[in-house]
Amino acid sequence: MKLKSPKIAVLGPPHSGKTVFINYIYNTLPSKSVGIRRTAPDGEGVFTQNPNQEEIQKLRRKGTHSPQRAQTYANLIKNDEYEYDLVDVGGKITKENYSIMKECTHAIIVSNNPEDRKLWEQSAKECRLSLIASLDSSLDGKDEIYENTEDNVLRGKVTNLVRGQDIENSELFDKLIENISKLSIDSKVKNDKIEQLLRDKDVIDINEIAKQMNKEIDKNERVMWDTSELPELIDRFSDIIKDKKSVKIYNSRATWMVCGLVEACKQQGIEDISFFDASVPCFNEVTKSEPNLTQNNTRINNGALLYNVLPEDKLKLLLKQNENDILMYFDINPNKKVKIEDQDSMQLPDVDPNKSLYITGKLPAWLLANITNTYDNKNKYIMQLGNYFIKSSSENKKELGQTKKEIEDIPYVDIISKYIKDTEEIQKQ
Repeated sequence: MKLKSPKIAVLGPPHSGKTVFINYIYNTLPSKSVGIRRTAPDGEGVFTQNPNQEEIQKLRRKGTHSPQRAQTYANLIKNDEYEYDLVDVGGKITKENYSIMKECTHAIIVSNNPEDRKLWEQSAKECRLSLIASLDSSLDGKDEIYENTEDNVLRGKVTNLVRGQDIENSELFDKLIENISKLSIDSKVKNDKIEQLLRDKDVIDINEIAKQMNKEIDKNERVMWDTSELPELIDRFSDIIKDKKSVKIYNSRATWMVCGLVEACKQQGIEDISFFDASVPCFNEVTKSEPNLTQNNTRINNGALLYNVLPEDKLKLLLKQNENDILMYFDINPNKKVKIEDQDSMQLPDVDPNKSLYITGKLPAWLLANITNTYDNKNKYIMQLGNYFIKSSSENKKELGQTKKEIEDIPYVDIISKYIKDTEEIQKQ
């Protein structure tokens, strides 16, 4: 899987100077392969930097995207092959803009309002974009870099982003250009490392199985899998690994697929399992936590139990069960980072192995793999976007990939919604 060249979404509310900002970056980056993808529905472009702003205003038209037009832009971005791709996203947080942002890799936020800046940061996070910079925009003052930022994000104030006027160079822009330039170098280095990693004899490329199943693979090595294909995928995968003691899984994307592959390895007695992580890049080992028989919990509404899985409230587990089923909702604290090293500190409760597990929550693949590997329940379901569970482990292989919307006697939507609402109320206090 060759890593994408940087596709940088420039985000922020209207009238923050994003177009002027992008033009400066475009003209300053030390590369001849820089593209600008204008997706904001206002007719803007490089031409709007013309000093004759009275004439330019006649050409600018604010508007909104249709879902079809937004998807067209998303497809164009996905297929762009510039060394750097600058994407001018519209100034509103909408589903249409989300579809565009999800084809990007990084984000820069330019905002004339601190509260809006925070909302755009959250949107970038939801679209899994790596944040390069988050900047306050003002017509007054001088550019500045804020000190004492806790992350690697460049934070500061950018000024005088006015159409038709030249931008003065500053320490902030020097630092920003330096950080953006590193992205292309990093992607080349990572691609070389990936090529080396894939030479390992224990690597199983799921896309090779996709080819055997006559699945279409796009230029970004993506496959549109259907849950009904899980039984055949697991059968083919199981045949490949039957004589192996170690398995390194590459190109597995869907959460339900990750869990199904872990289960297939367990059934073959393979304990040395790892999944590829493109962000590092490396293969991350799938660990196994020892369930705690005496773990403390708090009983809350609806008879559900609340557990602290990681210290400092990093990760909590809401558990509700009946005679046959167990709902497990994992809640990651958005204000604290959960890292793969945290696996060593995880405390998961002991559960009845004869019951079916229903696992949900916004979990990274490595954490979901750990949970799947920890519990030996024969029937496991993973929540998929769209409010239904997918069977990723079953006594009957033919049932793999089956979907289920309800858990008998466990109204999970109501239970989770009330928990989230109560948690938000506590945080406001």
